[in-house]
Amino acid sequence: MTRACLRGRVLLACGLLSCGTPAGSTTGPHAGRTVPLPAAAEPIAVDHVALQKAVQRSPGRLVLVNVWATWCAACVQELPDLIRLERDYASRGLDVLFLSVDPPSQRAAAARHLASLGATGPHYVKAGPDEPFMRGIDAEWRGVLPATVLFDRDLEQIAFWEGPVDYATIRAVLDTVHWP
Repeated sequence: MTRACLRGRVLLACGLLSCGTPAGSTTGPHAGRTVPLPAAAEPIAVDHVALQKAVQRSPGRLVLVNVWATWCAACVQELPDLIRLERDYASRGLDVLFLSVDPPSQRAAAARHLASLGATGPHYVKAGPDEPFMRGIDAEWRGVLPATVLFDRDLEQIAFWEGPVDYATIRAVLDTVHWP
């Protein structure tokens, strides 16, 4: 099976498994009704080159990049932990960049969802073909979502997680870093 075929199956499976409640709606007695979300800044479209430039805009800081989609249940589930990391470590020198791979029709909803959770950093959306974009994130990335990569203050990759990652796991890596 080719990598592209495997990636398509994994992404399709993630999409099928996450067909529950979309971001911005509720469960329980309000199921099926959309909850208004706060306005959000327009997401910034980036290809792999522009993403690298965005990461380079944080010299001297650690940068955590999270690739996610509203249709991926595991992605949406881990967002609160990542936003908590953003809040807890920003003053120590951590920037968190959220990069949605949602289709154009869902990009505004993705930005509103991040805003509703309290994300403060810029919100990016993937532009361009998949293969160069994936290689620009991590050469070994198979396309599984979510994907999270951590860069040190010299903008060298120090960690990569393919699939969901939680607060404690990232914190354990951050706690090994020498902070200024």
